[in-house]
Amino acid sequence: MGIGTLQSFIMLKEYFSKNKKFKVVPIYLEVSDRTRIERAVNRENNQSNPNYKELCRRFLKDVDDFSPERIKEAGINRIYLIEDLEECLIEVIRTIKNIERK
Repeated sequence: MGIGTLQSFIMLKEYFSKNKKFKVVPIYLEVSDRTRIERAVNRENNQSNPNYKELCRRFLKDVDDFSPERIKEAGINRIYLIEDLEECLIEVIRTIKNIERK
């Protein structure tokens, strides 16, 4: 299990696809833009020198880096939206169990 960018996922998938023993399967978790911004502002508020301009720059960069087009290009077909954490976890566990059976 790993956490990374779309680029790191693509690189891992390419690397492990050479060995048929391994399978790289994305579990892409997403939270709403509002939640991401609220969390970022709360983190920034706790800094000795908050930099909201940088917060906005990073947010907009992530919007571009993780656009629907780039997600699709990476071969990710399923996105798990974390609105209800328990429901999201049930869906992720179901997906993992289905992978194990294949």
